[in-house]
Amino acid sequence: MTGLPVVAIVGRPNVGKSTLFNRLSGAGRQAIVHDTPGVTRDRCLAQVQWLSRQVILADTGGITTLDTRKALSDPQRALAQSVEQQSLLAIESSDYVWLLTSGQDGLHPLDSAIAKLLRKHEKPFALVINKVDLPMHESSSRSEFYRLGVASMFSVSAEHKRGLEDLVEHTLKQLPDRADGPPPEPAHFTLAIVGRPNAGKSSLLNALCQKTRSVVSAVPGTTRDTVTEIFSFENKQIRLADTAGLRRKSRVAGAVEYYSQLRAIQAIEASDVCALLLDPTQDTADHERHMARLAWDSGKALMLVIAKQDVFEDEGQQEAHRQAVKSFFNFLPDVPFVSISSLESQGLKGLLKAACALAENRVRQLRTRDLTEFAQALTSDAGKFTYASQTRHVLPPSFVFFSRQPEHWRKPQKKRFLENELRKAFSGFEGIPLKILVQQK
Repeated sequence: MTGLPVVAIVGRPNVGKSTLFNRLSGAGRQAIVHDTPGVTRDRCLAQVQWLSRQVILADTGGITTLDTRKALSDPQRALAQSVEQQSLLAIESSDYVWLLTSGQDGLHPLDSAIAKLLRKHEKPFALVINKVDLPMHESSSRSEFYRLGVASMFSVSAEHKRGLEDLVEHTLKQLPDRADGPPPEPAHFTLAIVGRPNAGKSSLLNALCQKTRSVVSAVPGTTRDTVTEIFSFENKQIRLADTAGLRRKSRVAGAVEYYSQLRAIQAIEASDVCALLLDPTQDTADHERHMARLAWDSGKALMLVIAKQDVFEDEGQQEAHRQAVKSFFNFLPDVPFVSISSLESQGLKGLLKAACALAENRVRQLRTRDLTEFAQALTSDAGKFTYASQTRHVLPPSFVFFSRQPEHWRKPQKKRFLENELRKAFSGFEGIPLKILVQQK
């Protein structure tokens, strides 16, 4: 995405920024939309093509005022400030800004404050009056907004796709006339960071990217939308996905949290490698085992990441915790363990090396000759295998074994034996689920 012009959508909470972002990014419901103010917290970015131009569209959290934040608790106040900081970063990095307001609510003091903020930053912007669903409402909805003195003003309805073409056409004329350049190198693989709320997922994303990309707060459940960022490590492009913390179903309250959980599950399904972040200050819970099982059953490579390693007093305490975690996840065959501290930037290179190894081994192909030799060397009262091969271009790695007595090998204990022997014979499949089929010769 580097070098492409950026259009940022900013405004006070609940004026329809995420609805407009979803409508124009063509990404479906990438950003969560709900009537509750303040749903969006992180910046959501999407690369879009408008006519013949490639553009980065940025959705942001709602900007509030100090007076609004005074009524909040200290953690909530700090969270609101972090959300606003992400909006300011979007403004600073943008080439053009849409100041989104609501035609149904009319001119709000916050709209005036944000317009003043944009002028202070010397950013070119258009005033976009949203929720003007019918043409007959256009003139009445505009009248009081003329007080802002903004030359470029548009009445739109993101929900009903009204007025968006004129807005896009105008915006393209305002963007810098620079070449888009070569298309960005595609990511080699996607690494999803998953875990319970407040386990340190956003801190890890920020530490890996070496910038504040996700909002970090002591308030559990801060991340709602899945935040993605592409960066380079050892000549590999890695797409990172910071997800909402997954909870037990009984603790999921309300539509916003439901859709946050759904986005996290979708991020797992869209990934190649999952890093399950574990907080050593909390007891490992059954729903974390469920997260691991979800990633494993989805065919994703999996690694366990023990966060906040700086809380351990010595190596003995750290090793005891590692063994306890290994016992808790005993259904996973030799999954890689990594210990990190995002705060101290410790263990991050080891985490990325482990993720790259998992991604590489997940797509490797074994030679049919080697697999057949391995299969024929296995002894059993059901006789030998005659042939074995790996199905090409199928993930997770899938193997087919041919036998004169396939029913014998299809028994659960025999398939486990076969998988264990396969992992012993061909190293590198640690942390990678395998599929094994046994067919009649």
